[in-house]
Amino acid sequence: MDFKNKWGLVTAGTLEDHNTLTVGWGSLGVLWRKNVCTVYVRGSRHTNNYLQQHDYFTVSFYDKEHFEGLKIYGTLSGRDYDKDKLTGFTPLEINKGISYAEANTIIVCKKIYADEFNPKLFLDDGVKEFYEKTKEDPTYHYYYIGEILGIYRKDYTM
Repeated sequence: MDFKNKWGLVTAGTLEDHNTLTVGWGSLGVLWRKNVCTVYVRGSRHTNNYLQQHDYFTVSFYDKEHFEGLKIYGTLSGRDYDKDKLTGFTPLEINKGISYAEANTIIVCKKIYADEFNPKLFLDDGVKEFYEKTKEDPTYHYYYIGEILGIYRKDYTM
């Protein structure tokens, strides 16, 4: 899973009511003796509300033929658009998470920690500049750490 060179989608909610956002910031690792996935989402994003309200989220990755759909998930808000209808992606429930049948890899996570970045704690001026340059969105990122419950490949087996 490559957050830097491949966009992924982060999804939270229920099959009937979920929201999805293209995510480029994330990591996989080990924390508190658990395999974890961490994603970073601006506080202003509609998907952030779903991440705050639900215990499970997924991060999913796609083949190149789906990148136009990923652009829609990253540029339009679920407040205003039904992004699933616009992309034609097929929502599915998998191990208490919501993702899409078009994914080639799905990581299902149970949220174990969440917080918002505190700008007073930034130690690198380059990080501060990132937020100063994005004044059209004054919110900071929240970070969600999820224990990985499963990683599923295209045939949806663990």
